[in-house]
Amino acid sequence: MSLIIDDIEPSKGVEKPVSLDQLSSLLREADGEGIGIVPFGGGTRLDVGSIPTKYDIALDLSAFDQIVSHNPADLTCTVGAGITVGVLQETLAAHGQFLAVDTPLPDKATIGGTIASSALGYLRWQLGHPRDTVIGMEVILANGTVTKSGGQVVKNVSGYDMARLHVGGLGTLGIISKVSFKLTPRPFKELSVKLLFRDSYMAHSFAHSLFGSSMMPLAFASVHGDAVELFAGQSSKTDVFCAIKIGGRLRACDRQVAIVEKLARDFEAQGIQTVDEAESDLLWQSIRDYSGSSNKFDSIIGRIYASPSNMHEIEETLVKRLSVSSSIYSLICQQGFGAALLFVEDSENKSEVSLLKDLREIVNRFQSTLVFEKLPPLLKASIDVWDSGRLSSIEQMKSLKKTYDPNSTLNAGRFVAGI
Repeated sequence: MSLIIDDIEPSKGVEKPVSLDQLSSLLREADGEGIGIVPFGGGTRLDVGSIPTKYDIALDLSAFDQIVSHNPADLTCTVGAGITVGVLQETLAAHGQFLAVDTPLPDKATIGGTIASSALGYLRWQLGHPRDTVIGMEVILANGTVTKSGGQVVKNVSGYDMARLHVGGLGTLGIISKVSFKLTPRPFKELSVKLLFRDSYMAHSFAHSLFGSSMMPLAFASVHGDAVELFAGQSSKTDVFCAIKIGGRLRACDRQVAIVEKLARDFEAQGIQTVDEAESDLLWQSIRDYSGSSNKFDSIIGRIYASPSNMHEIEETLVKRLSVSSSIYSLICQQGFGAALLFVEDSENKSEVSLLKDLREIVNRFQSTLVFEKLPPLLKASIDVWDSGRLSSIEQMKSLKKTYDPNSTLNAGRFVAGI
């Protein structure tokens, strides 16, 4: 695994603490000496963030890989931040349960990195945001102080849940060492329906109608661009591939498939195909891992956050702009949530900066945000990867950073507005 971040190597190498005391002591010393620390687990999300302003120690948290507790009857577990998502899911599957987090490359991605970088998957339609699965957390602050929030019991309490500060916080306020989750029973049966639409308007109308229907799929994705051929086996410039994942009891699955197939016919879908659990798993694995796999989109990955009502116009405008450039691209959308991943490879390197600015301007035009999760270092130096201009809470973020990490020991410069 390469620990070079944006062409920068850790000047003091790698540290791998094996206990909470070692981790706390290391952070305390680094904070006192002005040393910059970047934590990592599986290294699958090191591209996320701005260029670090201080990178002295790469902090390996893979030793914190224990399942601390698992209470199947209560549907809860507590795990170390260094355990991989894949190992945890295998353990839970033996008890007919799973964690509603489907991050890319689960055999490498760790729980801590997944939560800290908010590595969203596609299980959101029915099961919500990954932060909603977190019920407790242990965090080591930059000065070595061990803090705890929440617990191992699913309950409603008053006040702000402090663990939420660290979900998506990129480790800028503290190092996650343990996380407690609420779990989900595995569906009795799972399957998927695959569809192909000849234009994006029909695909969007289908998704909108599906979202407003009585069914509740586990996941939904619509795919535009070059990736359509990978998932559908055929493609033209206007094709849109859709996949709907369904889970539940036998009769519930049959009912939901019937709803999907009827709506698909109403909106002139082609190649309607229902696949069993084994093929469904392979399909969603390929969709989930697309952003982490070795594909031809090696240089640019962007994540779009938008209102669901604006997604169709954003899609069409982005596709139109990309189609007239020399770029090859893919766009994978979660229609019901206004979220999408954009993959671009521009063959004319000299035009990349202007292209990125054009893409962001298009998304911003619809009061939406485009965060670049992966860029070559030269491009990172030319553009704000976080789209900070769209955020109204930057001063609050800076205040929190000053309170929890006044010496900028943790992930210095990598978060929003250079925090």
